Amino acid sequence: MAKFYDQLNDKHVAFIKAQKMFFVATAPLSDAGRVNL
Repeated sequence: MAKFYDQLNDKHVAFIKAQKMFFVATAPLSDAGRVNL
């Protein structure tokens, strides 16, 4: 199951920085949507 976070914490940032690939995200123009990562 997916987990949703309002912001990235230090653990998330460290994990992302350790990756050998880039993440791509898209976001809707409205405030009602979610970022797809």
